Amino acid sequence: MISDMNADKFAKFSAIAGGVGIAILLFGMALDILKWILPFGGFIITCFTCLIWPVFFIGFLGAVLGIVLGIVALVKGTEEKKMMAFLGIGLGAGYFFLVIAWAIISIFAPW
Repeated sequence: MISDMNADKFAKFSAIAGGVGIAILLFGMALDILKWILPFGGFIITCFTCLIWPVFFIGFLGAVLGIVLGIVALVKGTEEKKMMAFLGIGLGAGYFFLVIAWAIISIFAPW
């Protein structure tokens, strides 16, 4: 069983994991943009392409963890921590919306 105290910890970790997922996604997006903008793009591509997909995957894990822990905290947590659980769920879901937006931008981008 999950106690109220553990559920409150889950709410905190949910918000942290969701925030880390978004931050890592933005870092990966910046790497993707830099490889097209900077001179010597071929060098940048060979150096950073190997980093982009692991970065997105780690961000994905953070987003999923934020959503799952947030749901657990919503069900079992105290009233004070439910807002933090909503934050974790929102940040985790925001990750997926940003990924979809980035995919659409990448398709239609001039670079």
